[in-house]
Amino acid sequence: MTDFLLLRPGWLLALPLLPLLWFALSHFQRRQQQWQRLVPKHLQRAMLVSPQAQPQPRLWWPWMVAALALIALAGPSWQKQQVPVFQLHQGRVVVMDMSYSMYATDLLPNRLTQARFKAIDLIRRFDEGETALVAFAGDAFALSPMTDDKETLLNLVPNLSPEIMPVPGSDLPSALTLANQLLKDAGYRKGEIILFIDGLNPEHTEEALRLAASYPWTLQVYALGTEAGAPMRASSGELIKSRSGEVVVAQTDLGLLATLAAEGSGQLVTYDNGDDDINRLSQRVSSEETDKDDNRQHTSQWQDMGVYLIPLLLLPAAVSLRRHWLMVLLPLLILPPPGVHAAWWHSPQAEARQLLDQRQFAEAAERLPEGGPRADALYRAGDYRSALSEYRKLPQTAQSLYNQGNALARLQQLQPAMEAYRQALKLQPGLTQARENLALLERLQQQSQQQQDNNQQQEESASQEQGGQGDDPSQEDASASQHDSPESPASALSNSSSTPPRPQEQRSQTPPSEDGGDQEDQQESQAAPPPGDGEAQSPQSPAAGQTAQAQQNGEPQEQPLDLKQLERVQDDPSLLLRNKMKLEYERRRRAGKINEERTQW
Repeated sequence: MTDFLLLRPGWLLALPLLPLLWFALSHFQRRQQQWQRLVPKHLQRAMLVSPQAQPQPRLWWPWMVAALALIALAGPSWQKQQVPVFQLHQGRVVVMDMSYSMYATDLLPNRLTQARFKAIDLIRRFDEGETALVAFAGDAFALSPMTDDKETLLNLVPNLSPEIMPVPGSDLPSALTLANQLLKDAGYRKGEIILFIDGLNPEHTEEALRLAASYPWTLQVYALGTEAGAPMRASSGELIKSRSGEVVVAQTDLGLLATLAAEGSGQLVTYDNGDDDINRLSQRVSSEETDKDDNRQHTSQWQDMGVYLIPLLLLPAAVSLRRHWLMVLLPLLILPPPGVHAAWWHSPQAEARQLLDQRQFAEAAERLPEGGPRADALYRAGDYRSALSEYRKLPQTAQSLYNQGNALARLQQLQPAMEAYRQALKLQPGLTQARENLALLERLQQQSQQQQDNNQQQEESASQEQGGQGDDPSQEDASASQHDSPESPASALSNSSSTPPRPQEQRSQTPPSEDGGDQEDQQESQAAPPPGDGEAQSPQSPAAGQTAQAQQNGEPQEQPLDLKQLERVQDDPSLLLRNKMKLEYERRRRAGKINEERTQW
């Protein structure tokens, strides 16, 4: 023992309080015995126990235990111990190539699908550190900043595709620049850029090699595709052709990608059907950095010896068991451990996401803040009035007005619903779903008006016949059977679906032509999807209800309406990503920070 110190000497300040506490307790005990003086002396011997016969409690051991406890809390220490203080503080950026060449079919079903699968497998293996996600085509966009929440990244990757990118192309330098900025802004001195790519654009090769060599981050390149290449088939099934009409074959230059990885002090990993490729990426740790940091990742720390006084504190407790007053504590030792309520530490957004996955939309809406997600949850929960109120708080875009029209239609407010659809079409004429819903409501309204006119005419003719023929019970019954009021369009509309349906979006999958043009200037074509297989359907659709009414009124049977049900609130994550990147691209274009991209893939 060369040195001795107390890690927490402040606890010793309580030692002088022990004698004071002992004196106070003794004085209180003596005062409690003063009533004995009131007993006559000739009766004290018969009524009281003599001090000599009364057993004296052993009061010394509680004070000794208290003193030992204070010394233990003070933390006596006389030796140091080497303890590791290493904490992995690692940052990485996953960069995904979203050029149209990712639709090449040399990897089945295509490179894009395999890239998403491999990226998901890789992200699931990240146990420490933070990860960001970047997607690039003609420009690069940060889809997620640095985060240790793997679930967020796992929800984003499956929705990536070239169609959601604002501009086509393959601008790798912009992606490397953005990844470098994310790592620097997060305060990292070391990190990795993991690049999922199928080839380099010749226009950007030199700049990409220069950036990879200049950045302090390790560049890991995961190559998809083969050197022989394959045609590119879009998600619509059509082959992507050049401006001259020839089928484009996307080839992967593995040698050039190996050079890129070498410039970034990383390695090239090619696609493999098994897990060897992901194992190489996930298990790679720079041995040079580990050795260099090994000496400074340990420190000397005084060892707290107060824990060794705990057995001395337990000895008086063991002695007190003889008096049985501590036996009541023994059942506590066999109680089951309390459950770990991990959900207490979840954020409201995480709880809402879990509730949405469980289709508990009303509970999810209570945990979501005001905005689009909460409005969507309320709509899907069937609370259309509250959903309408939330939609009206959002910016009046075409999508917001379209959603308002859906909620108004569900509330059987047909005129305001049609007006909302018309306003949405003014802002976005290519919104096919709003046009179809508007046509459906107009058709229902027109049929309702025609039925009301027919009923009015029948009532007038019936009244005239009754006035001329007198009271005939049989005629009255026949007339009454013809005068049943028809079902209103709002009622037929409300019967179109018995449960709040889940929206889906069908995007135009046609890739851009080679001669360019920003995708943001193209009209977004959307079609009404059929109802999901697992969703409950009402026994009577709006068209069927109108046909039944026409048959009851003696009118010729009309063909059922070839229109789908009212479209549902869109909650496709890919739509949110596309809108986010589109807004960012427009901001950059206004700021003059856009590089013209000549190659579409």
